[in-house]
Amino acid sequence: MNQAAKIFNNYFINSVHELITQQPNSELAIFSLRKSFPHEFPQIISIPITEAEVISTISSLKNKITCGYDGLSNKILKLHGSHISQPLTFIYNRSLTSDICPNHLKKQRVELQFVSSPNILSTGETVKCGVPQGSVLGPLLFNVHVNDFPCIINKVSHTILFADDTNILISSNDLIELNYILNTVLHCISKWFQNNQLILNLNKMHLLKFASSKSPAYPLYVSYNNQALPVSENIKFLGIYLDCHLTWNLHLDN
Repeated sequence: MNQAAKIFNNYFINSVHELITQQPNSELAIFSLRKSFPHEFPQIISIPITEAEVISTISSLKNKITCGYDGLSNKILKLHGSHISQPLTFIYNRSLTSDICPNHLKKQRVELQFVSSPNILSTGETVKCGVPQGSVLGPLLFNVHVNDFPCIINKVSHTILFADDTNILISSNDLIELNYILNTVLHCISKWFQNNQLILNLNKMHLLKFASSKSPAYPLYVSYNNQALPVSENIKFLGIYLDCHLTWNLHLDN
């Protein structure tokens, strides 16, 4: 079972890295990323963490029995929060100003859970791409990483980011122009993903054309990296069923 946990962990860590290495590296990656910003790069101002913030964070921890890689439970941290808040504040601020992060925060492990037997935990492996799954900083780092994504396509489309869900809206009165803009946007997205070492999961990507039921039937021919993309008749968006004619029939049926 320990070997099985290790195999799962290695798969999750190396799968994305292997896909990225199969793609040709663009020598113009930095130049392309620079062009995605409409203005100068924003200056990042380092705001020191205060001891009061550290104490407040420790006090808000849940009383979990399980421990982190340091072997300390949340209960112990809360009991001694006032004694360790000062050195923790120093360590946090030094980490932010020196860009040095503890190696343990760059690793992840896989845990196999069973109903009638003890759980099996794999050994820690360094994450080569992305952030460790289940980490506290994971969502924040992801948002920072994709924050400039709308800049590359907002001139011809409207982008809505919600957590890790991205919606791109394109409109046109000319169906031929709509098809052209859509393929242009997908080409820009492909370059941005390559430059940022990300992989687009086409199985979770849905393309839906909204039009009146009286509009002439004009098929869309859309491709991503030379792979044709199907056009869906309906999708489920944040719990709401939407169809291509924006009626509520499908939602009411479900």
